Amino acid sequence: MSAQETSSAPADRRGRATARAKVETPSLDALLRRLRASLSRGVLLHGVGTVVAAAAAWLLFMYAADRALRLPAPVRLLHFAVLSAGTLYLLRRSLLQHMRALPNRAELAMLAERAVDEGDREDLFVSAIQLDGSVAAESPAAELLQVVASRAESLAQQADLRRVTDRRGPRRRMATALMALAAAAASFSAEPAMARIFAARMLGAGVAWPRATTLTVSVPDDAPGLEVTRTDPGSILVRTARGSDVPLFVEAEGEAPELVTVTFESGASIEVGPSGPGQYRTLLPSLQESTSLTITGGDDNRGVPEIRIEVLQPPDISGLAFVVEPPAYTGLPARVESETKVSVLAGSRVTVHVKTDPEDATGVVRTFPDDLTRDMDRAPFPDLASNTAAAAGPPPTGLRFAEVMVQSLRFRVELTDRAGLGNPDPALFGIEVVPDRRPELLLLAPGRSETEVVESGAIPLRLLVRDDFGIGAVRLEGRDATTDEVLQTRPLGLTVTTDSATTSDGRSRVAALASTPLEVRELFPAADSLVGSVTALFLEAEDTREPEPNLSRTSALLIRVVSADEFMRGQRDGLSAAAEAVERLDRTMEPSSRDLQALLASVTGDSAELPDPGRLTATANEARRHRGDLRSIARDLSALAEAMIYSRLDERSGALERRLEELTSSSTERSFDDEAWAEISSELEAGQLGSPERAGDLVKIVGLALEATGPRMEAWITSLEAVRGTGDLATARAALGEAEARLTELRETMDRLTGALGEWDSLQSVLSLTRDILSRQKNLKERTRKSAENDR
Repeated sequence: MSAQETSSAPADRRGRATARAKVETPSLDALLRRLRASLSRGVLLHGVGTVVAAAAAWLLFMYAADRALRLPAPVRLLHFAVLSAGTLYLLRRSLLQHMRALPNRAELAMLAERAVDEGDREDLFVSAIQLDGSVAAESPAAELLQVVASRAESLAQQADLRRVTDRRGPRRRMATALMALAAAAASFSAEPAMARIFAARMLGAGVAWPRATTLTVSVPDDAPGLEVTRTDPGSILVRTARGSDVPLFVEAEGEAPELVTVTFESGASIEVGPSGPGQYRTLLPSLQESTSLTITGGDDNRGVPEIRIEVLQPPDISGLAFVVEPPAYTGLPARVESETKVSVLAGSRVTVHVKTDPEDATGVVRTFPDDLTRDMDRAPFPDLASNTAAAAGPPPTGLRFAEVMVQSLRFRVELTDRAGLGNPDPALFGIEVVPDRRPELLLLAPGRSETEVVESGAIPLRLLVRDDFGIGAVRLEGRDATTDEVLQTRPLGLTVTTDSATTSDGRSRVAALASTPLEVRELFPAADSLVGSVTALFLEAEDTREPEPNLSRTSALLIRVVSADEFMRGQRDGLSAAAEAVERLDRTMEPSSRDLQALLASVTGDSAELPDPGRLTATANEARRHRGDLRSIARDLSALAEAMIYSRLDERSGALERRLEELTSSSTERSFDDEAWAEISSELEAGQLGSPERAGDLVKIVGLALEATGPRMEAWITSLEAVRGTGDLATARAALGEAEARLTELRETMDRLTGALGEWDSLQSVLSLTRDILSRQKNLKERTRKSAENDR
């Protein structure tokens, strides 16, 4: 009970008051007042500091969050409500409740007891407070009360309130509040304009924060195939064809961000880096469906304008056909092709038909490499099923353009529909022009570019002419080899022949053969002697191309006229070389003969065994090489025999010349015609071609060479193959014996060939010696005649 309650207690007796004992304790009262004041200041500092610190910190958070994130109005209002409610809550909780909870006088006295030394604590302060006025003044206890009061007064003077009060906590709380308040004040005072915008926004105004970055988004309206419309300040509508590319251009004003983000309505996003100072470019490739997007970057998170892309179905090519009309001179029919690239002959008329979807689309064709455009007109689309230029029934319509092709080109068809929409990224088509090749000339005979002849002889000429479509005129031109003067030009007759060569499209080429013997005297101007004369022959052929035919020309064929003696020396030298080749070949066949004998010995006797297959293979391969060498000798001998026949130095070789011309004039091969020479040789042996001398001897020599090359050599190789294919010892022995016999016959034939060559060489040596003697006698007679004339 407090002193006031004790002193003011109601008298419980009617109208009568009893005097109470009172004590004076000024020091104790002053001590209690100071303690209460100290406690009140601490509560005030703690409460105010808490409220101010929390409010200032939350205000700074609101400012920073709104400025950085551009908070929407509902979030700002929520933050302001939290500030208001939180401040009121903390004011009530941290200040008002604590102020109401301050201790009364007795509680203060108990607290003050702790401010004195522990040994002096006898609860004097509480006793003095509670006993004051509690006893009657005349009571014996009044003196005791005075003693307690005196001692309490004395002890109050010794009390130190710092023992029971600590102001550091409230002061720190207030310091924190002041620091937070100073930080808020500094933030707001540093940018007053920003502070005013913040205040207005906190009060619900729609004031926007100024941005460090402002993005300007655009779609280039000059991009092909795009229709760009700004429907309102916050939206751009782009209409484009399916598969088109849509370019985006972003320009940053102020602080340029490192990246800008393109966000699509599906939630997907892409980041775009700068393409220049403050500029960002990107391309949305081949769009297939409608979409919308926004672009943000830096602190510009508005996402305006919104770009809405409407993808439309563009016009397209649903069919393509090339109607190719080759030149009339080719005789080829018109054709229709549906590939993306065609090859046509130069001069062909090509009509390109395009079927469009929708059918009423219009278009132009752009050609490359000249990069020119031309209009396309409407026409029926050809029937691809029949592969003809004319269709049965009413065909669908389309676009077309036509051109006579002289060079290859590529082209694109650029379509436009009724809405003005074009086909994006049109395909590239091509027309490859193949030139009409010049005629191909193949000189079959003579086989050499320089030929020595005698003036009484002839030259067998065979020229094969090939062309893709037709052969025109074929001419022979003779020029003087020294002055290059044109001596003559004559046409050559042609005989159409078959040829295995084909064109690029699988057709057989046109082929003709010019075959005729050229009389030597007709190739030169008339003169007493043509020995030493040289002429250059050129063969040229034209095709049937229009308007100007292609011309092909052979290289020069030199014809040199030599004397009969020089010609025969050449013959003799050639036969000598052939004889040496036969002898060398015979020597190289000696090891093969020994190997064959060794193989035969290995399959006979008690230790007989099948021959080694590898050894047999080596022997057979060696035999094939011998066959090739012998065939080469036969070819050289036939060339010498042909030259002798056409030289006409053998007066009895007329029938032989006619038969040779008959067998070889229609040949279209440059290779050695062994069948023709074998037939001539057999007919000569049978006496069907008269009795030629020198020419006949050479033909017989060629026949021996062919006999060795053909039947003898083939029999030998066949026997070796039979040995390799058998697994029976007796059969192998018989086959090896057969091979040895065939090899013996072959070498005997070669011996006869060598003997014939030697006899011919000896005969020619005797004839040459005889001609020399006659020539010297003639010269002596001429000198004697001139000497007699001088003596007269």
